[in-house]
Amino acid sequence: MSNRSKKTDLQAVQLSLLNITEEQALDLQDVKATIDAELDDAFDGFVGNEGAVQRLRTMIKAAKLRSDIKLSRVILLSGPASVGKTELAGRVARVLKLPFLMVDGTSVKTREQLASMIDEAIDGNALSPQSMGKIGGIITLRLPPMVILIDEFHLVSAPLQEALLTVTDANNRTMIVERPIRRRLNAEQVTFILATTMESKVTNALLTRCDKMELRRYDRDEVAQIVQRMHSHINFSLCQMIADASRFTPREALQIAVNINDAIAVADAHQTIEEVVRAVIRSRGSYLNGITQRDVTLMRLLADAGRPMSLTALVGSLHLNTPLELTEVIEPYLLYRRWIAVTSKGREITRDGRDMLRHIDEFERGR
Repeated sequence: MSNRSKKTDLQAVQLSLLNITEEQALDLQDVKATIDAELDDAFDGFVGNEGAVQRLRTMIKAAKLRSDIKLSRVILLSGPASVGKTELAGRVARVLKLPFLMVDGTSVKTREQLASMIDEAIDGNALSPQSMGKIGGIITLRLPPMVILIDEFHLVSAPLQEALLTVTDANNRTMIVERPIRRRLNAEQVTFILATTMESKVTNALLTRCDKMELRRYDRDEVAQIVQRMHSHINFSLCQMIADASRFTPREALQIAVNINDAIAVADAHQTIEEVVRAVIRSRGSYLNGITQRDVTLMRLLADAGRPMSLTALVGSLHLNTPLELTEVIEPYLLYRRWIAVTSKGREITRDGRDMLRHIDEFERGR
């Protein structure tokens, strides 16, 4: 088949998918250019996770070309904390020009609670659901177009996840609510985005209904770039230092930058910005590479043990309240930097971790 024939086939399929005529297709390039400009504006300044951003752009562009007001599938954004899940969901709502409702997975226990939050969002945006009369003997209301983010979705109970199967089903998109009156909510115009740091706790039935996008941790230069975009008076090498101190967490890095601005404002005239940056980082109780005293304690425990230690033993030795404090708060950064490792026998310090402890000892002796 010639390239021309292949191109003709693509155009024919495109017309069918977009449900437009050949005459309407003449303006397609201009329409695409306009949408691309809107997408460029919507995602301007978002750093990292280019693959997920591109997939979202494609879905939004396709929806707009179809003159649709929702994305074609439920989105599941998974990945560590502070990788931009909430930010991306907000940008999707912005480019679709829709109200944005953010629900915390810990605060919604029943369909009725979720429906109540949706009702409040509708009222707050001066919108109203559309009556569809009675369908199957149940009062049915079509929800107005909106984007609903359910954050920390892994904390939503399994029974509620089960109850949400119909509303996230592309062929259904409805949910029956029993109180205060029995009614069916039609969510065919709603874009649902689920966000989680623990995909394994999302039921398989729900996962099959989602377009999964895994977001990776930011690296040092990406966090430094985020900081410098907002604080251009801090040079890039110092922004990298801030990125280290933040443990590659944009939210934390930006807070450190705010602290640095306050310190610069009151600094003596003979001080340099670098001196101020280093002083602020030290005052926050962390070393320049983001290691805290609690990290050092963990690494020394492993180094002194000379063998892998169990999760239970470490939680007890560190006097932590729950294992999650170790696995979700302390460990991720140390694992990412390869200073510790998790093996079948337990946690152990790596060669890089021992080297880092030596650097910390040298730093302490030199202070």
